[in-house]
Amino acid sequence: MLPIMAACRDHRHGRNAPQEKQERVFWKPIASWTGHGNLQTDSFEMVTGNWRVDWQAHNPKDPKAGVFRVNVHSAISGRPLETAVEHRGGGTGIDYVDEDPRVFFLVIDAQGMDWSVTVEEPLVADTGPTGLPPE
Repeated sequence: MLPIMAACRDHRHGRNAPQEKQERVFWKPIASWTGHGNLQTDSFEMVTGNWRVDWQAHNPKDPKAGVFRVNVHSAISGRPLETAVEHRGGGTGIDYVDEDPRVFFLVIDAQGMDWSVTVEEPLVADTGPTGLPPE
């Protein structure tokens, strides 16, 4: 006896159904700052435990001496939690933070250079065949 195999078909579109869902991570900006020199940012809340810092540092007065550093602090206790970015001279990058969800602030140490920083949290979305999240 031969096994019976059945296939479902979506007759409206002529395709097999159901299609597998694909998940993709999109990064949602939470807060951004730009400046020159050192700064302590306003507080911001992260609802996920993993987030990232998208940064740029440029125009250091002395390209060999300038250090760009971003320290993550608890906005409740004020204590430093981790150094998210530490880079000598100008550059760009994305660095990831792994902390329990809470309210944070950043201390940016960029003596003598211009910079921009954006904190982003991940959003996982089911995507269709286009790779974009549904509207």
